[in-house]
Amino acid sequence: MPVAAYAVASDTGRRRLRNEDNYVVAPPLFAVADGMGGAQAGEVASRLAASALEGGDSDRLQGLERLDALIQEANRRIYDRATTDP
Repeated sequence: MPVAAYAVASDTGRRRLRNEDNYVVAPPLFAVADGMGGAQAGEVASRLAASALEGGDSDRLQGLERLDALIQEANRRIYDRATTDP
């Protein structure tokens, strides 16, 4: 069986002091949630998105349907947080 190797890296860039990016490494799912430095609570949205992708409850679905469900859940969590937490 072939062995797959992967790595992750993220960078704050030239203007930011903190890195607001989060990532998911859960083969076969690999994702980057960009913290959108400078946007209000970008790091919170990034963390919520990554969490939804990692712990999504869509195991009954496969392929693109599963990915769509995970993204919808991430969006719902971010929207709920944005509308309840100033």
